[in-house]
Amino acid sequence: MVFLAACAGRDRSSDAPPEVNYKAFYPVGFPGVRIIGSAPPEVYIDEADSILANSRGTRNSGKGLDILALSSGGADGAFGAGIMNGWTASGKRPKFNIVTGVSTGSLIAPFAFLGPEYDVHITRLYTETTTRDLVEAKFFTGIIHGQSLFNTKRLREVIKRELTDDMIDRIGDEHLTGRRLYIGTTHLDAAEPVIWNIGEIANHRSPAARKLVRDVLWASAAIPIAFTPVSFTVTDGKTMRSELHVDGGVTKEVFVYPPEVPMRSILRRLGLSQRENRIWLIYNDKLLPEYEPQRTGLLSLALRTIDTLVKSQSVGDIKEVGALAERDGLKVRVMLLPNAFKGESKELFDKEYMRALYKIGFDLGKDPANWSSNFQGLFL
Repeated sequence: MVFLAACAGRDRSSDAPPEVNYKAFYPVGFPGVRIIGSAPPEVYIDEADSILANSRGTRNSGKGLDILALSSGGADGAFGAGIMNGWTASGKRPKFNIVTGVSTGSLIAPFAFLGPEYDVHITRLYTETTTRDLVEAKFFTGIIHGQSLFNTKRLREVIKRELTDDMIDRIGDEHLTGRRLYIGTTHLDAAEPVIWNIGEIANHRSPAARKLVRDVLWASAAIPIAFTPVSFTVTDGKTMRSELHVDGGVTKEVFVYPPEVPMRSILRRLGLSQRENRIWLIYNDKLLPEYEPQRTGLLSLALRTIDTLVKSQSVGDIKEVGALAERDGLKVRVMLLPNAFKGESKELFDKEYMRALYKIGFDLGKDPANWSSNFQGLFL
């Protein structure tokens, strides 16, 4: 089966953008809505100027900057969904200036960005859906044809149902006030992270823009091998090519902004440098390693290896967030799944498992004291 899958893939070398200028390509009709990998400083300076030009409300609010970062985690995103709803119930949830999301975090991010009145959508997504509602198994054909083990067209329909045209247009409205919603995917051809400016896309106010927003969320949640990669038609202004994008967690488990962003300068120019500027980081998993004697079967060893790799990458990504915060003068508050939780999912999206996670998140989120400010203590 593995041999057949390896041989079944189609050569895309003539379809993908050429290596010499792949960063010059952009989704047809939408230049300037994303950043691939490391970009030149002027890209970030332009974005900083755009935020500054439209942030009068933040400047006059008397408050500091609030950034929300939502990690990957698959079905464990129910934990983050619970936190958001519990936070709303506490009456202490801030209005975020910047929201970022990766993988399952990308499905929560648009509703967290729009505000508490949209909590019902993430509640429904993480407590009322099952594997069958989101994906369709195709193990045999997936192996033979070499793309994925599950068809995710149902997931895209769920995204379309929950994230309506009006909501996407409202994201565009908020973008014009200086607020930002960023979603991360992985450009599989380039093996690099991509940061999509969702508000900039939404501000085009067209059916094509709304489709692109939903496709970015769909791609960000596309777990490699399990879910089918999402193809984007792109152009350099002369030729048309296609890119494959998968789960943003492949390259970044969580992010706030690239190191190249001059955040300290932005805060100073906004007049916010003397205020309490905060990063709120929700990690939808346990961070510390768990001892568990392993079975010697191939599947068990593979799953354990992947889980270890993900946790190792997460530690690095979270430490990067901490380093950026220290450099730029922001305070970090973190919420992560307690190691005491021992629930096990019986399927890819187990409703009862997700409801248990949601309740834990809700109970933690409704008490602001549960946000950890002991950043170094997370790794002990």
